[in-house]
Amino acid sequence: MEIDTINLNPEPVPNVLCNAEKSENSEFSPVSSSSGSDQISEADIESSDHDSNNIEDVRDNFKTELARWAVIHNITFMAVDELLKLCRFHLPHLQLPNSSKTLLKTPKAYAIANISGGQYFHFGLELQLLHLLSSKRCTSNVLEVMLGIDGLPISKSSKKQFWPILGICKVLDERPFIIGLYFSLVSKPTSVDQFLQPLVQEFGKLKEMGLWHEHVRFDVKIKCVIADAPARNYIKCCVAFNGYSGCDRCVQKGDWSGRVIFTDQTASLRTDVDFINQSDKSHHVGITPLLLLDIGLVSDVILDYMHLICLGVVKKFLKKGPGRRDHFLIERVDNSLFACQID
Repeated sequence: MEIDTINLNPEPVPNVLCNAEKSENSEFSPVSSSSGSDQISEADIESSDHDSNNIEDVRDNFKTELARWAVIHNITFMAVDELLKLCRFHLPHLQLPNSSKTLLKTPKAYAIANISGGQYFHFGLELQLLHLLSSKRCTSNVLEVMLGIDGLPISKSSKKQFWPILGICKVLDERPFIIGLYFSLVSKPTSVDQFLQPLVQEFGKLKEMGLWHEHVRFDVKIKCVIADAPARNYIKCCVAFNGYSGCDRCVQKGDWSGRVIFTDQTASLRTDVDFINQSDKSHHVGITPLLLLDIGLVSDVILDYMHLICLGVVKKFLKKGPGRRDHFLIERVDNSLFACQID
């Protein structure tokens, strides 16, 4: 009969039972010795496993793409929850979660570190760059990041303040992203080493291993550090900007004339090598962790246009210069400033 050559039940359980009975009773040996039946059964099993793996891959890919879509377009949690509810009703085979927090894998706890003077949370340079790479196409394998560090008072009635570490990668996005955030009730971070340690350690890892996205390696470099005068002195471990050796660009000693002033316009300029060697001992108050970022601590810690010009010279000029009614002179000043605008 043809029944001996047709597998009526390809499921694995009867085969296991058949093999077990074969070992105990030789009467079943003619039936169980049918190699064709065993081969067809195993092929069907592998095919069913392959199909199930494909279904799981489709589900995972859909979840990943849906989460990416929600993040890129800033979809609210309530909107994502409503969408998940509709998808679970009409597309139950996708097995989507009930909550947007589960879909987006929102962490329930944050690793907030207690450092000298306050608390610090490191969002991560690598994580932010990967997020940008997932939403923007990059044609360059080198990602140059500009860092911005400054204090941010929360209110005038208290000493509460933030000290964010921001980054900009112009090949990906013109908008800044946050790398780390320090909060204190009383003051800036009392230890610059603890404040910058997470960033320095992460950059060291990225410099050695590179940043990998979709099997492509990206080299991460720090292009420059942007900070106002007090923040520059703090992160570079230098004397205050109004000290006798406080000039960032030259080695001259200031003179006292009601305040410290620098009158010598031909003084020798500072160099990155002199800064590393601390040739001018009176300019330094410690060793900065920025040395590990592989940047020039004179040439790459740039002077801030906003504080120097917009909130510095221009503000003083408007206070002590012509009155607000002299529109023609103000217009001339505006045109001159636009002509000198730094790209």
